[in-house]
Amino acid sequence: MTQILPAGSPWRGSLRDLPHMVNTIRRSKAFGRLTLRSTTHIGLAHLYFRGGTLTHIVSTIGDAGATLADLQYWTQAIVRFERSITTSMQNVSSDHQRMLDDLLSQLQRRNAPFTSERPGMRLPMEPPRVASIPKRPRMAPITEPPPAASTSETPRIVDSNIVDASGVEQLITPMEWRMLVEGIRRISLAVAQLVGPQEAINVLRDILEDFSSAFPALSSLQVAPGGYLQVVRTAQLDRIPRMEVIKGFAALIATCRLFCSPLIGEESARKLIFQALNGIGPALAELGVFNV
Repeated sequence: MTQILPAGSPWRGSLRDLPHMVNTIRRSKAFGRLTLRSTTHIGLAHLYFRGGTLTHIVSTIGDAGATLADLQYWTQAIVRFERSITTSMQNVSSDHQRMLDDLLSQLQRRNAPFTSERPGMRLPMEPPRVASIPKRPRMAPITEPPPAASTSETPRIVDSNIVDASGVEQLITPMEWRMLVEGIRRISLAVAQLVGPQEAINVLRDILEDFSSAFPALSSLQVAPGGYLQVVRTAQLDRIPRMEVIKGFAALIATCRLFCSPLIGEESARKLIFQALNGIGPALAELGVFNV
């Protein structure tokens, strides 16, 4: 039976659904963008299809080959296919098509439980054997520094007679928070000016929905009617460690740049983000959320 792609809203799934989604895109000869966002590290990839054929790849990882090679190490991701979002650029070769086929086969082996049962014959139940996941040969995009060794077991006492608790994670400062919020407001406005407020609203909502589980700090944001991001809840930031907030905003900025890349080119997208940040770009770079 011919499978029809869901109409209307984007078709969503998880990494284990990727083989089925790609096969359906191919059978339906669909035009659109397949987005993969990792939920275990900062990683995003856009796969563009024209007439069911993969034609272009852009990602936070590198070129088409590097992206497809890296995807084999992903273990969890949100996958979404959006019809009619295409690009005229093309960087996919026949070798890349074979790499995609290999990736899909690997995912199918990883997801399928092993069984020795034949029709009309029942064997003792065995624990399912799942294909092992290759070990990633490189470090994740963002790592945290190892905790500093304690030089003394004696608790430090401050003036108010409160004992300094060891191991307490640092929170974001009010100045840092204001800078992050202003930075993402400027970037989202630049995206809205590029694609229009309504398209920006759709894109930013999808990004927040995909990232809110992996980066709780982003759940304090919502999309304003003008197509930019604004803060609606700040109380929860008093409980989220500083590095988690910075990671969330870094992922958000990188994703906005990646969204713009197929539209205006990678270098122009980088310049767009930098110009939108204006004078606060260096300060955000020092925080670790933006590369100048």
